[in-house]
Amino acid sequence: MKKKRENDMAMTQKDLKQNAVATDKQVKDAAKRVLNKYHKTFEKLAKN
Repeated sequence: MKKKRENDMAMTQKDLKQNAVATDKQVKDAAKRVLNKYHKTFEKLAKN
C-alpha cells in the first residue's frame, strides 16, 4: 500500500510541475488582460 502511495505522490509531483507551467502561462495571459483593461480605464479617467 505504501509503495502505491509513493507512486501516486511521484505522479502528482510530475503533474503539478506540468500544471504549474500551464498555469504560469494562463496567469501571465490573465494579468495582461487585466492590465489592458485597467489601462483603458485609467486612460478614460485621465481624459475626464
